[in-house]
Amino acid sequence: MVSSRRVVSLVFPYYGRSNQPFPIGVGIHEWQNDYWHLLDQASAERRVIIINGTVQVEDLR
Repeated sequence: MVSSRRVVSLVFPYYGRSNQPFPIGVGIHEWQNDYWHLLDQASAERRVIIINGTVQVEDLR
């Protein structure tokens, strides 16, 4: 289920243990036209930018 139409999904292989710089090897998908589309490397680098900051995780189960 998708809770928003403006989301991307990051799929980290090998439980996030990668020896390559982000986002190489990470599957970055965008919800478009009722389907998840895998972004190519150039699109992924434009859509996902890593910045310093804090993360708040909430369990909404």
